[in-house]
Amino acid sequence: PMNVTFAQSHTAAYTPSPRLDRYFETEVLNADPLRLVTLLYRGAGDAIAAARKALAEGNIPERSKQVLKAWEIVHELGRSLNVEQGGDIARQLAELYAFAGQRLLDGNAEQADGPLAEAAAVLATLGEAWQTVLKQQNSAAA
Repeated sequence: PMNVTFAQSHTAAYTPSPRLDRYFETEVLNADPLRLVTLLYRGAGDAIAAARKALAEGNIPERSKQVLKAWEIVHELGRSLNVEQGGDIARQLAELYAFAGQRLLDGNAEQADGPLAEAAAVLATLGEAWQTVLKQQNSAAA
């Protein structure tokens, strides 16, 4: 199962305002595992967007901080996979997470937007797929 403590401990990283912070914290604390995964994708996407903005502004400390946040989320998503039960899909996800994580590190080390954009694109595509699954689950429950 997803490491809920990780997500709970990182809620402040995802939202800029205290009001939104409380809302997001409540959302994470009440999320089922599928919803939690979608929130982690959102958090990673937000952190990469912030890193790219900081890169464009020449704000190296903020860029590094945001890349690290995104990398930690991607690492946690990979760590939470159950390859034995998930089979080929879990292995493919693990490879995509490893690729995205490496591109985040490359973008930070090279101070380049291209690798960050690649990581964002991979995670956005995966996040959209999880959103579709979540919507299907919610429709089936209704």
